[in-house]
Amino acid sequence: MEQSKRLGPLESAEFITGHSKDVSILLDGIQSLADKLETLISSQSFSMKTAVWKSIVYAQTPERTAVDWIFFIDLMNYSYWSDDPSVDYAVKYREEDHIDFWALCSAVKRALDEGIPLLSAEYLAKITIDDVRHIFRSSSSVELSLLETRQQHLSAAGKVLMEKFHGSFSNCVDSCGHSAKRLLEIVVTNFPSFRDEADFNGSPCAFYKRAQLLIADLWAYFENKSFGRFEDIDCITMFADYRVPQVLLHHGVLQYSESLMSHLRERRLVDVGHRWELEIRAATIWSVELVRRELVKRRDSRQAQQRSGTDELCSLPLNSIMIDFHLWYSSKDMNLTDQSLDFPMHRTRTTFY
Repeated sequence: MEQSKRLGPLESAEFITGHSKDVSILLDGIQSLADKLETLISSQSFSMKTAVWKSIVYAQTPERTAVDWIFFIDLMNYSYWSDDPSVDYAVKYREEDHIDFWALCSAVKRALDEGIPLLSAEYLAKITIDDVRHIFRSSSSVELSLLETRQQHLSAAGKVLMEKFHGSFSNCVDSCGHSAKRLLEIVVTNFPSFRDEADFNGSPCAFYKRAQLLIADLWAYFENKSFGRFEDIDCITMFADYRVPQVLLHHGVLQYSESLMSHLRERRLVDVGHRWELEIRAATIWSVELVRRELVKRRDSRQAQQRSGTDELCSLPLNSIMIDFHLWYSSKDMNLTDQSLDFPMHRTRTTFY
């Protein structure tokens, strides 16, 4: 029997959500979140210039080096949460403590300051587990998870960059012809650690969280120019992780069954590929897509009414990337931590997010 074609992230999200048993999307929550985002857009508080990369990559970094920097971070961009709820993975950089994703970024800056050539494919190809432990050493009692796996991912990526892309991910971007879809295919084909796939009810599905985020980060950092110019950027979905679902729970967009809520509040693990994990990630992608469609509908309605061309809703890119960036940032303002009980995080130890 011929194997079914693997669904892309958006198609996977729609399919899984349509067969979901324990995760629901509330349409009133979609409308309410769209209202809030529309207000933010009108106040000009919703901009790709607020992207995380502006505060990470060193100023005056050459463009190709910036591309390799972003690739390195997204290659390692997974599984920060600690098994101990009272202690976070942390990195002290320039006398300031950072946790989670910001700890990872600080570890990279610290290593570069120390002269460690993290952005060299030749160095990555030969990196050892001792190197990785030193680079990501923690200032708390909790070390970064999955260090052995990270060493394997770094070494494998370095070898691919050397063998196929002349030692730089910027050459990988050069080969995509300004197509986000093509770059996504190149990344998941050549770098297996980005191959975020699963089966649901016998159907091959995909999420590609880190691969899509890599493309979105390039787009945001370069503001849709140079290495970040993609003519089909709107094909990228949001990035299904563990933090944005909490935000959507908070906004009343997602609703979990009592059995799932009880499991998460007890801080019990959800296995990789378990139906609960796939339903949460799929509903996160699909609900953001529904919010995006609602905002586009409102924008199109305004344009039909011939409103002023300075209307922010009419001029801003309304894609899932922009919505995801806002929701991810807003989790800090909402104080949504790993220990939140009203809006619990699903705890899945995985390299996909």
